[in-house]
Amino acid sequence: MYLTLAQFFCVWPMKILIPIPASTAESPAWGERVAVFLLVFVPYACVYEYFIRQGTPDCAVYTNLPFEETWPVWEWTQIVYDLAYPFALLVPFALKTKQSLRRLLFDSTFGTALVGFLYLMFPFAVHQRDFDPQTWAGELLLLERSMDGETCALPSFHVIWAFLSAQYFSISFPKWRWIWYALAVLISLSCLSTGNHSIPDVL
Repeated sequence: MYLTLAQFFCVWPMKILIPIPASTAESPAWGERVAVFLLVFVPYACVYEYFIRQGTPDCAVYTNLPFEETWPVWEWTQIVYDLAYPFALLVPFALKTKQSLRRLLFDSTFGTALVGFLYLMFPFAVHQRDFDPQTWAGELLLLERSMDGETCALPSFHVIWAFLSAQYFSISFPKWRWIWYALAVLISLSCLSTGNHSIPDVL
């Protein structure tokens, strides 16, 4: 009998150097939460920053649709855009079972690998809409852009993390499911309203 990749991941002990949680309904220890936190976000940060550091290739295909260029930048939605960071970073500490924590590790590892492969194979980029900042939120938006880039556009990691976070917060707090997914939708829309992403990136 052969195991699928997901089944193999769930049954393999994976306790070689760091405390990876087992696939059980027990509450995870803090060491396991921290370990998964590092295994989720360090590889993601490495993949993302690698492609950002490469810059925009000469053969880049820009994903902006023609009518998007006329859209205004809504500076205040930068606040919503930045909610993606605490939303995602808190997930490993919000999960109530080792099984959920382990699945988060699998999903994020698969997602990071898949998106990294897409960034490598397809030179997509986005033209971030220009604007003159009028508020502190606009200044924050420009500051973040200065540390980011126009590559790593399609697919949008912001959208991926928003919906992955909504899924796992819904597992731990199902009564508030509509709030988690509403937040994921708002974060996705803020990718457009801040001019950081195009419609194809978000979709």
